Amino acid sequence: MLLWLAIRDIEDKRARARAKEIGLPAGQRRAQGRLVEASPSKAGNKHSRSPHPST
Repeated sequence: MLLWLAIRDIEDKRARARAKEIGLPAGQRRAQGRLVEASPSKAGNKHSRSPHPST
């Protein structure tokens, strides 16, 4: 539980830093990227590699 809270805290700090740099060219941004990348949802992923295509 504490690890999850620590990760969320870091993510919040990084999100605030990224929000301050909106509009800057990529070469001038200094905020760190995301610590945890979200995985795409299965329901919204039209390009999934499912062996059974939905009809």
